[in-house]
Amino acid sequence: MSGAPFHPSQRDLEILAEHLRRGDTAAKQSAIEELVRIGPAGSTLIPIVAAQIRNGLDIASTYAVELLVQSHDGDLLDALVVRGVTFNVFDKCRLLEAGIGDFEDELCTHLFRNWRRSEDASIREVLNALRRNGSPAAVPTLRAIEPDLAEAARAPGRIKTESPSDFLEALSREPLPGLARERLEILQDAIRQITERTQS
Repeated sequence: MSGAPFHPSQRDLEILAEHLRRGDTAAKQSAIEELVRIGPAGSTLIPIVAAQIRNGLDIASTYAVELLVQSHDGDLLDALVVRGVTFNVFDKCRLLEAGIGDFEDELCTHLFRNWRRSEDASIREVLNALRRNGSPAAVPTLRAIEPDLAEAARAPGRIKTESPSDFLEALSREPLPGLARERLEILQDAIRQITERTQS
């Protein structure tokens, strides 16, 4: 996460493996942090991490996502699911973009239910993840919200209300026009990108 990945020696990897297998909880957590820092060069240790998670080791979802993105290891994902590690919307977007797991349906549901909420920063991330690696199954959701989003994008640039509470209420019903335009552009590009991927 911090710093550039480096290439550890075989001896460094052997020592790190022992920390993962035999260390106390703090040592194992430090070893996972180091493994994230090492990057793909530490992929040979991912099976040990998966085994430790299955044996009860807790891991922060941010580290779990980093290790999954670096390794694309299905066994690690299975271990995390079995242990009940939960991923937030942003985590699921990263995993979808990396082609890991099956989070597209959940992300489409989140998008469909929340696209009108201006304060929901995850909407842009979901749209971008679908644009980068969405499947044809996402297109019906994107097409379903496209007309209303296009209408919101054409709305006047100002929200006219009588009071601050009315303004906040208006924000929760419709995205600001500039935000709606940005979301609409990403949505339309997502449909285009998915269609092109399907046709090639």
